[in-house]
Amino acid sequence: MTAAPRLSRGRHPTPGHGQCLLELVSTLAGEVWSDRPAAVHPVLASIARSVNDECTDDGRQLLFPFAARLLRTTRAPVVDLVLHCAALAGVKPLRGRLIAPTVVAHATRIIALRAGDRRDEVLHRLLTDCLALCHDPTTNWWTNGKSDDQTQGVARAGGEGDRAAGHPDRGGTPGDPGRRETPVRHDAHPR
Repeated sequence: MTAAPRLSRGRHPTPGHGQCLLELVSTLAGEVWSDRPAAVHPVLASIARSVNDECTDDGRQLLFPFAARLLRTTRAPVVDLVLHCAALAGVKPLRGRLIAPTVVAHATRIIALRAGDRRDEVLHRLLTDCLALCHDPTTNWWTNGKSDDQTQGVARAGGEGDRAAGHPDRGGTPGDPGRRETPVRHDAHPR
């Protein structure tokens, strides 16, 4: 009998070593094994990775239903996501150009620390709210015709072909601009 799959903290080199929420999403999307699937916007992926890592072991197992909802979220209201996370964390994002995945990951850690015993509940609610923002066609990014990169000067992580950094405690993921050990196959993640 095979043991039921479990979500665990951090990134994993193969499914045999475990999986995080985003690695599960990459599998569901039919992509190459990664904690930065192309099917998820880099800012939303940063939030989901942080939620995965900051949850308790038991709370992390309750993240399975989020995997299907994360699929096909390649567009995201970056400004709304940053402002929502920053407001919940009780911090003000810097004015001007921001590296949004870094801001939301930092804010998620603060939210988790402040939540104390309610950590899992608060983090699950954060991810639910962020997914609602991404799936809501009435948000400003959708109706005003601007792409997520153009909204209010908030920068995405990196340039064309770059993806948000992976789990910070693991030194990023192969293909990250700061980690050059593994070449990136640009055809591996269809756009």
